[in-house]
Amino acid sequence: PTKGEWDFALEPVWEIDSAADNILVDVLTKRIDENGDVYLHDYKHKKFFVFSPEGKHLFSFGKAGEGPGEQKNVDSFYLVGQYIIISDAGSLHYFSKEGKFIKTVRLPSMFFIKTFIDENRFVIVKSSEDQKSKTEKLEIFDVRDNKRTTITQIVAEKRLIAQTERLT
Repeated sequence: PTKGEWDFALEPVWEIDSAADNILVDVLTKRIDENGDVYLHDYKHKKFFVFSPEGKHLFSFGKAGEGPGEQKNVDSFYLVGQYIIISDAGSLHYFSKEGKFIKTVRLPSMFFIKTFIDENRFVIVKSSEDQKSKTEKLEIFDVRDNKRTTITQIVAEKRLIAQTERLT
């Protein structure tokens, strides 16, 4: 830095390695709600664990399976309004913030969800490529009618790079 030195000595607020009878093994996704509650997804256990801002285990929910609300292959989860929305192998599972199952919505195809606008609409990026160009579309998907609306589209030409051999 041009003006002095920075001190990045971070101090832990709290830390955990287990919740109830579960040892946390493979936590990849974490979210914090407006109240400071911490939501963790353990991929190995196929469960969600919720902690207070002070680190107290509040509750856990979720189980492996292919039925309504059950997890097969969680991509990510989102805290949207009063919902926990879980993106899982072509479906969205809706739970209350208390971990109660509400509904499952099947998606017509797999999406890479960037963010939610509200509980019914989310933003996706759709890519396509041919020999001359690559196209990225930013779209809004509405689960109520399975409708996609393109917000913007970016087309980039591919550059052909010629390799030359050096003759020596």
